[in-house]
Amino acid sequence: MMKTENILLIVLKKVGNKEVRMKVAKILAFYFGNRRHYPYDKLGTMDLFKRQIEVHKKTDPGLDMDLIIVNHDTGDTEVLDFLNQYENDNVFSGKIRILNRPRISGDFSIGSYKYAFYLLKNEYDYWFFSEDDIEPLKSNIVKDMVDMLQSDSKIGYVCALNFKNYSIHHYEEVDGYIERTHGWPPHAHGGVGLTSTKLMNEVTSGTNFFITPNILKEKNELIDENRINSSYENENHEEIHFSNIFHSHGYKLKSFSDGTNFLHIRENITL
Repeated sequence: MMKTENILLIVLKKVGNKEVRMKVAKILAFYFGNRRHYPYDKLGTMDLFKRQIEVHKKTDPGLDMDLIIVNHDTGDTEVLDFLNQYENDNVFSGKIRILNRPRISGDFSIGSYKYAFYLLKNEYDYWFFSEDDIEPLKSNIVKDMVDMLQSDSKIGYVCALNFKNYSIHHYEEVDGYIERTHGWPPHAHGGVGLTSTKLMNEVTSGTNFFITPNILKEKNELIDENRINSSYENENHEEIHFSNIFHSHGYKLKSFSDGTNFLHIRENITL
């Protein structure tokens, strides 16, 4: 059964008798290995990383927000040295944090999202998960996404890239909520979107959502790599499941895209 989330103030939350500022974690999942598409290779990804840092230094998300870089670590020491120089650097309203996630299996962006949430969930109130080639185009986007989430207790996940006028990102709505995504069950493309810590904890409780090789390693549990790797053979399944889990627990998915919020750098389209 869906539970109604308490409506919070946009900037403040109650902790005991005190009001404290809410905080957002924006997760950028980076991979510095060779790719079929842009940014193609390590050097191209380094340039993309620098571009993202500059954008996040000058763009106001509207709330306190740390930028969490999750590197799907291939063991390249040049990449590790490159990332280390940005640790604890400033972005517009927060800090840069670097997480290096050892490459154990093929769970790329989705595995990075889960890894970051598992490690840091007690430190943040909201989570904005994003792939490395999605660039914000204007200020207050994150605040507006939080506002959308808070405005309707039916919403579990605000989907950032589901722009219906672009064929790859086509979705179908019923009563304003996403009911199909490009012919598949409703989900956020690339898992890119925003939810709260409370909602994420609720829908993943009692599930195997966080059974990934990196998290098992963090918990010092035995890893059956054959079983783990077979579960990531269908990357589309992992992408769908990441945000569809909210739908399966009775919540709705809502599109945030209006064609003006983000640039998909690889495709050179606005979403």
